[in-house]
Amino acid sequence: MKTNMTDKDKRLLTFMMMFVIIVAIGYWGVIPQITRYNELAEEIEKEEDNQKVNKLKIQNAAMVEFSAEEYADKIK
Repeated sequence: MKTNMTDKDKRLLTFMMMFVIIVAIGYWGVIPQITRYNELAEEIEKEEDNQKVNKLKIQNAAMVEFSAEEYADKIK
């Protein structure tokens, strides 16, 4: 039994193989990276918020220390 492949069949197989390769690269390569990037973006945003809060605490620490010294002087 002999089967002949026409040029049309060869082009169709080539196209299908390229399509499968591109989909595989996208599914196992690109999509996980996009997901990880989104997770990291959320983490970065949370850490930036924490950084702002910590800077405010540092700025307020001097005022709290000054107030504590004033109260200590008043107690004496």
